[in-house]
Amino acid sequence: PGMDLSVEAGPGDAAPSATKDEASTATVAEISATASASDDKLYIVSTLGLLAVQGWHGRGMNDLSIGLKLINLSDKLAVAGTFRYAPIEVSAEIDGRSVRGILEGYHVGANGRYLLNSRASVNGSVEIGYHVAHVEPVDLFARDDSDSDNLVGLSFSAGGDYFLLPKFAMGPKLSFMAGQISSVYLGVGAKFVF
Repeated sequence: PGMDLSVEAGPGDAAPSATKDEASTATVAEISATASASDDKLYIVSTLGLLAVQGWHGRGMNDLSIGLKLINLSDKLAVAGTFRYAPIEVSAEIDGRSVRGILEGYHVGANGRYLLNSRASVNGSVEIGYHVAHVEPVDLFARDDSDSDNLVGLSFSAGGDYFLLPKFAMGPKLSFMAGQISSVYLGVGAKFVF
């Protein structure tokens, strides 16, 4: 009879293979999370927060932004072009009369995003905004034609995002605006990535 060269596997021989499989699975999960956080070629952000506008009584703001990635400067740093629509419900005293209405803001600019890790990022933006004020007197008996005015401002914003889901993130935003209109804004945004 020939010599039996077979070797039986011991109880611990399968451990290295299992360890490699677990490590491989963890690596795939980490790469997937990183890809979802950085793959933001197109995104939409809705922000809700508190606003203080010089010369006006603001009642908060809910804006909507659309961003399109323009260039990757590195594996972690990217720049996007942005458009933001920001209507604000306001009231004020103008020429001795109380008025109220909507201050509509249309903003265009650029946003820079830096990845901190697989789920978190920080960002900053610079925008120029064109605002149209649509207001009318509060006193119905003294109502006349509604007023409108055009204002231009430059805004600087900083914030962050934390991905709760592969294509959904939330984070804070702080914004300052200066020019014909001045304001400070603090809010929380919800970001959807496509």
